[in-house]
Amino acid sequence: MEEEFLEVGELLTSELVGNAVLHSGMPGRLIQVRFDVDDTRLRIEVHDASGHPPAPRQPAATDGCGRGLLLVQALSLDWGYSPRANGIGKVVWCECSPHPIGAAT
Repeated sequence: MEEEFLEVGELLTSELVGNAVLHSGMPGRLIQVRFDVDDTRLRIEVHDASGHPPAPRQPAATDGCGRGLLLVQALSLDWGYSPRANGIGKVVWCECSPHPIGAAT
């Protein structure tokens, strides 16, 4: 059953990890990825050392980047962020179904 999440899960993981690498501003700090899956949803969590909240942008049509969180919003059932339990950094998470929002089932 988990393979049904593979395509969208890879894309969402790539976007969240890419954002953590680009925007955490903490070279040499650990980025942690966690997954939780059942029959109805996949939860992806990306932990980083930055306390700055993620902020979706509205890029111009000619911008080469800035669409990652818009993609996460479009393909996720829900997404958000919270401070890490140990007080250092944040967790950005999203949840998706086996069939992305708007996809034919």
